[in-house]
Amino acid sequence: MADDMPPAVDDDLQELIAELMEAGPEEEADDRECEEITATALSEATEYLEEEIVQALQKHAATAEAEIAESQAFSAVLLADANRAASPVVVVHKRPTPETEKEQDQEPPRQRRRTGDSAAQD
Repeated sequence: MADDMPPAVDDDLQELIAELMEAGPEEEADDRECEEITATALSEATEYLEEEIVQALQKHAATAEAEIAESQAFSAVLLADANRAASPVVVVHKRPTPETEKEQDQEPPRQRRRTGDSAAQD
C-alpha cells in the first residue's frame, strides 16, 4: 500500500499510513493506538504541507521581487527619456563656406600693433 503513495509523501508518513491501514479488525487494534498513529500521520502531513506552502510563497515572492525590479528599471528608462525630451536643444550654425577658391586662399588683413617705439618713429 505504501508504494501507491505519491513521491511527495516522505518515507515516515508512508510507514505510518501503512501501519494505520494494517491495524484492522483482524488485529483488533484499540482506538487509542489508531488515534496515535493518525495524529502522528497528520503531524507529518502538516509539516510537509507547511514546507510546500513556504516554498510556494518564497517562489511567489521571488517572482514578485523580479517583476518589481523590472518595473523600476523600466520607470528609470522612461524618466531618462522624459528628462532628455524636456532639456533644451542648442542648435549651432556653422559659418558658410567661402564661395570661391580665391576667398579661401586670402588671409584676413593683419593689423599692426603700435608699440611705444613705433609710435615715436611716426
